[in-house]
Amino acid sequence: GAYAEHPSGGVGGILGSMQEGAKSLASAVGRTFGGAKDTAADKSYQAADATGNKLGEFKDYTAEKAKESNDSVAHKTSETAEATRNKLGEAKDYTVEKATEAKDTVAQKTSETAEATKNKLGEYKDALAGKTQEAKDTTMQKAQQTKDAAAEKARQAKDVTQQKAGVYFEEKDRLAKERAAERVDKCVEKCVEGCAGSSCAHRKGKM
Repeated sequence: GAYAEHPSGGVGGILGSMQEGAKSLASAVGRTFGGAKDTAADKSYQAADATGNKLGEFKDYTAEKAKESNDSVAHKTSETAEATRNKLGEAKDYTVEKATEAKDTVAQKTSETAEATKNKLGEYKDALAGKTQEAKDTTMQKAQQTKDAAAEKARQAKDVTQQKAGVYFEEKDRLAKERAAERVDKCVEKCVEGCAGSSCAHRKGKM
């Protein structure tokens, strides 16, 4: 039916139809391939664009992470430096505190030693003064005892002397009395009555 309907009829009409069909097919194929080419190109562009975007995003992400890392490192470094300064400050304060404590301890020990030495010197001084006073008291006691002994000896010697003197004078008086009596006796023996001697003992009532 297709061949009969062609206006030119015969073989020429069939060839023309075939040529037109081929042209249409070629055109269709060209459009198809052209569309496919455009689609592929578009896909490639989109892929490239997407890749560029991804690369840009990755670059931004990498830069951001690098910045964050730098900031983190800087922060950590700052914290470390601050901690180090704090530790150094604490160590310095601790050292100063320990030095002050050591100084105070040494001063206290020195003061205690000085006080102990002073007390010992005071005790020694008091002991020496006590010993000196005891020696002085002993010396005075000995001197008083010697004085008392000397006084007692002197008193005893005086008593002996007085006793001897008393005996001596008693003996002398006794002898004197004996001699006087002897003289009287002799005078009486020699004297006669009417003796003119005024010194005759019998004239004095001693006969």
